[in-house]
Amino acid sequence: MLEQLARAQIGILPRGQQWVSFHLGPDVRIEAPASEDVPQWDAPDDVAARVYGDAWYDAQRSVALIVPSMVGRPVERNILLNQGHPNFVRVAVSEVLPLEWDDRLRERNA
Repeated sequence: MLEQLARAQIGILPRGQQWVSFHLGPDVRIEAPASEDVPQWDAPDDVAARVYGDAWYDAQRSVALIVPSMVGRPVERNILLNQGHPNFVRVAVSEVLPLEWDDRLRERNA
């Protein structure tokens, strides 16, 4: 949610967003590179992060990729799922639920 808020940059968030929770079984491969594995992952233009992510997706090395969050660093992480991976069928997903943003996040204080 913090990533969405940061990317909006103007306090306007899309309406109608939804969320799910998911469970990865113990046999589902997860990749979690360290920040030093992707030089300049935190560059403002996102080029290094996107190149790494695209290569991960295309190579289908794992179902999930855990990456550092720019917004909540160094603690928060984002999880990318590769729907094209053959083991993606092993990802258990909850029902889709509406996402309710606190209205205070939509406003900018001057």
